Amino acid sequence: MTHLTLKYERIYLKSYETGAELANDLTNWFTWYNDNRKHSSLDKLTPNEAYFRGLEKQKAAA
Repeated sequence: MTHLTLKYERIYLKSYETGAELANDLTNWFTWYNDNRKHSSLDKLTPNEAYFRGLEKQKAAA
């Protein structure tokens, strides 16, 4: 679903003058998406929170 969100929140709404401008904006967007955007499918966690909690559970089980 990330690709649809990316298209609708960035690609379709903005016009980029250069590839560097696009790359910079996408880097910022992915950082925001993974660090700040809560997801209902992840019990209101961000993707990074869900990922790192999973790692902690794996370490605890090992």
